[in-house]
Formats: sequence, C-alpha cells, structure tokens
Amino acid sequence: TFVIEGEGGKIVDGETITYFVNPEKEVTINPPTTNADTGYAFNAWDKDTRLATKYAVDTKVKGTFTKLDDIIPSTDDEGNENPKPDGYVTVTFDKGEHGKDIKGQRVYYVNPKAGKILDDITKPIVSPETGWKTDGWDKDDSTKISGREDIIVTAKYQTIDDVIPKEKSDGGENEKPEGYITVTFDKGKHGTLTGNTVFYVNPNKAVVLEEKAPTVNANKGYTFARWDTSIEKAIQFKDGDKITALYNEPGNISETEVEGYVKVEFNKGQHGSLEGKTEYWVKPGVEVNLPAPTVKADLGYKFTDWDKSLTVT
Repeated sequence: TFVIEGEGGKIVDGETITYFVNPEKEVTINPPTTNADTGYAFNAWDKDTRLATKYAVDTKVKGTFTKLDDIIPSTDDEGNENPKPDGYVTVTFDKGEHGKDIKGQRVYYVNPKAGKILDDITKPIVSPETGWKTDGWDKDDSTKISGREDIIVTAKYQTIDDVIPKEKSDGGENEKPEGYITVTFDKGKHGTLTGNTVFYVNPNKAVVLEEKAPTVNANKGYTFARWDTSIEKAIQFKDGDKITALYNEPGNISETEVEGYVKVEFNKGQHGSLEGKTEYWVKPGVEVNLPAPTVKADLGYKFTDWDKSLTVT
C-alpha cells in the first residue's frame, strides 16, 4: 500500500494505491502519481517498487514531500537557472526609463500562499542615467505577493539640475552626481573671485553659466573685461574646462573718445539687437579685452558668435 507521510501533498485521486501480490514471486509496481501543494516538491518513496522484489508480508510504501523556500532566485550564485516551482509567482525588477544599469538578482519566484511582501525580497541596485537620481520603486515595499499574477517592479527616477555648485550655500559640499564633469572659474591674473567657482555639469547638455558665474573683483587700477568663454551662450562643456577672467590695464580702453585711440564698434547684425555699451576706444599696440554687449536674437534665431575676436591689439 502506498501512503503519504507528513504534509505537502497527496496521491492523485483515482490512482491505485493498494496491490495484492504473490509472496513467492518478484514483482515490479509503478508508484502512483502525486500532487504537491504550492511550496512543496515530492521527495521520494522510501522503497523503489519499480525494482523486482518479493513482498512476503503486508508492506507500506511511504512517500514524503520537501518544503521549498518561499522565495527562490531565478538563478543561483553561479548563474545557473533554478526551476520555477508550480504555483509560484514571478517577481521581476526592471531598471525602468532613465536607468543605466541594474546589478544583482532581478527575478524571483515567490510562494503566493506564504504571506510575503516586496520588502522580504533583496532588491537589485540600479544606476541612473546622467542627469537623473534614483527615487525608489513604483510599488510600495508593503505590496503583498499573492494570487496568480506575476509582478513587475520598476525603478523610478528624478531629474537633477544640469549645473550644481560644488559648495553649498549653507556650508559643506554637494555630492558630485554620477557622470557629471567639473567646470572651474579662474580668477585670472589681476583680480579675485567671490562666490562659487567650481561647478558639476551634465556633459550631455549645453548649459548657460552666465547667472552661475562668481563676482569678479579687479585689482586696483584694472577693470574686469569679460570671461574668456562666452558663458551667456549654451555650451556643452568638457571635463576640466576652465573659464578665466580677463582684465584690461589702466588707460588701455575708454568708453569715450580719446585722441589717438582706435574706435571699436559692436554691430547687431541682421537678426538681433544689442543691450549695453557698443562703442569703445582702445590704445593701439596693446592687447585689450573688449567687454561685449548682450545679444538679443530675433525670434527663430540664436546668437552664435562675433565675426571678430574680442581680444584686439
């Protein structure tokens, strides 16, 4: 007679469980089919009745079931696939939109009758694309894993600023975002800077740094002319880029006409207008850094550059 010992399943209804055999003869018997409960797997019969054997006395053949783990990773530590138990639910973690990478176990098989929640599962680690930061998952940790439907858990992200100062306004330093580059403002030869001078910048974006620039304090006798980079324009910077303050020495440039000086005039061109000083007189034979006026491009156009260098001799 075939019987089940312990819990975890049963012999399928309708299967033959009792046989009457000639004790003088060796016989083979095919064991009945079993059906495991969710969370269990059939282990074995304690006797292999498929082998030719004499049964001289009444015999019980005992079958047992093995309790499975309620949470089973889809692969083992060596990357080999684990079989999905019948009745288990598949829980998949997805890196989602704006995720660059996902490391760790992504897929689990979970017993839906074990009362497990998402917080019981070790989640993989996601890395965001440049310009984004992680913001948890789209399903709460208290989400119950039950029923028959598979579950997909998707990582969420938040955008971060394309330009982040290294120094915090209230003290301390901001953490440099993954993938960002460093751009530095340099005081140049004849002055000092007040304010943030180092910025972390998204290298995939063209950014305008004009409003982020520190204040330039020119040394006595010198005037600040401009930065050596057109920070009023959107520029896609490279790591390590340096933006340096340029100055003019006393008497080399004037906003009013000076006899013997050369007049330099900024022209608005065909598709824009200018704000600020547009005429200067510069001393011939010396290097002068011209302070450029602000360009306002007409609708449908954008300012690219001046047709001549802003450093003249």
